Order: sequence, then C-alpha cells, then structure tokens
Amino acid sequence: MVDLAELEELESRIAALERSMARREAERRLLEASRRLATQRADGGSSEQDTGGSSRSSIGDPVFEAAVRDVVDRVRDEQASEREERWTERRRQASSDWSAALAQQLGLTADQKSRLTQLALAYYEQIRELWRDDSDAGTAPMTFSQRRERVQNLRAEYEQKMGDVLDRSQMEAYGELEPDQKLGAFSGRRGRRGRD
Repeated sequence: MVDLAELEELESRIAALERSMARREAERRLLEASRRLATQRADGGSSEQDTGGSSRSSIGDPVFEAAVRDVVDRVRDEQASEREERWTERRRQASSDWSAALAQQLGLTADQKSRLTQLALAYYEQIRELWRDDSDAGTAPMTFSQRRERVQNLRAEYEQKMGDVLDRSQMEAYGELEPDQKLGAFSGRRGRRGRD
C-alpha cells in the first residue's frame, strides 16, 4: 500500500533532482559558451556581429547572462506552479474518490460524503504542509520513521474527527475496513505497487 504522503515525498525528491539537473545543465551551457568565446578571442577569430555593427558577443555579456538566468528562473517557477496544480488536483480527486467509496460501503448521506471529502482534503493538505515545512525549514530533514510517525499521528487525528461526521455503526464499519480503504491510503491506479 502506497499512501499519498509517500508519493508526495517521491514527487518532492524528483522535483529537487529536476531543479538540480536544470541548474547543472544551464551552468554547463554557460561554461561551454564562455569557453567558445575565449577560444575565439584567443585565436583572433571574429566574434559575432550584433545588429549595431559593433564587434562583440552577447554570450559573454553579463546583461545577457542575467537575462538568461532570469528566463531559466521563470521557467522553473512555472514548472513548480504547474506541478503544484497537478498535486492539488490529485489530492482533490483522491479525496473525492475515497469519500465516494466510503459512501457506497457505509451508506453515507450526501452531506456526510461532502463533509468527508472536505475532511480528507484537509488531511492531504496537512500532509503536504508536513513535506513543505520540512523542505523549506532549512534544517536537517526528518528521517523516514519520523515522517511515518507524524503521518500516523495526523491520520489518527483526522480519523477521530470522522467521528463527528459518522454515526457509531458507520465508525465501527469503518474500523473493519482494509487499511487501503481508510483515510490516507492512496489506492488509485498508480497507488498499489506490490507493497503490502
């Protein structure tokens, strides 16, 4: 069983690797361009002519480099924003799917289903903030066991809140469900990868 928190951790690690690789690639291209320019100048070769007819290369120009870095930063920000939008939609969908499944299994009313969807979404947002706080804190990241403990504590807290939405017989039926049918389990198409 793979839960949403584990998937978000993997997504966070992948995003960090992508950012690192993009920085390295941009640095490599700038270094390569400056080496070519230095080689051209050392060989007495001609540099590129700009539209004003002056003899200078825009590659070695600090203003050009700053503009390139600005564009790269904007692209990274856009990618991060798109990635966040995708994850927000995944959390909404997971919340909706989970409450719909519970509605069938526990005989929930439309109001109960709606309240559980909102509760699950709040839970997933708390999990997301747990990862965000850890990555933005500037401190040593938590160990896997520390993360698991915090996620389990959050799950217990939110399952307790479910008691305000479900009646006693529904809570008892919920307690008898398989772990991958409970809050926090990501049992979508990609969620099960042989971990039991």
